[in-house]
Amino acid sequence: MARDTTETAGEVATRIVGVGSPHGDDRVGWAVASRFAAVRFPRVQAVTIASPIGLLDLLGEDRLLGDVRDRAGAVRGKGHSGGNLCGETVRGGNACGAGDRLIVCDAFAGEGPVGRLQRWDWPDSAIESVRSFGTHDVSLATALELAGNLGLLPSSVIVWGIDVGPSPRLDPFGSGVGEPSRAAALESAVGRLVRRLVQEVNGA
Repeated sequence: MARDTTETAGEVATRIVGVGSPHGDDRVGWAVASRFAAVRFPRVQAVTIASPIGLLDLLGEDRLLGDVRDRAGAVRGKGHSGGNLCGETVRGGNACGAGDRLIVCDAFAGEGPVGRLQRWDWPDSAIESVRSFGTHDVSLATALELAGNLGLLPSSVIVWGIDVGPSPRLDPFGSGVGEPSRAAALESAVGRLVRRLVQEVNGA
């Protein structure tokens, strides 16, 4: 189940999705989405999901919303345009309402240093080799590939990873429990990534 951390008016242009859980280092993806939500950009939605497979549910809801809008438009006599659910140009096979850009944020168990940020533009085969931290039933690469095959992805998909090191912790990274320097590194990484996302949304 996706949890929406923002209130948006109108169609969503950019969706930021934090993948993770409330447990330990796996929480960093959620922290990014939650803190970005406080910025409150128009037409930008921040959402948290517990597993990458939740992307299919999230983007599938957009497809369903597009169907509803399309049928409502037909009732009003507006009809279709080239089979598009919205009567507008669809990029990347995206249904109306799914937005022009998807940004996914997740923790990954890399070689460090802890708090290192890594950015990928999907599709990128390097994502397939990334070892996520958490009990994800389906990998992020698999979920994105499935969403793409179903025509659910927008034209731009960006993946941001926060390196939690080869030995992730279950202690809450923001609680001061465990290694203070490590917790501070992850807190700093979340803040840096939120600032980078603000720049990306602003087109900087």
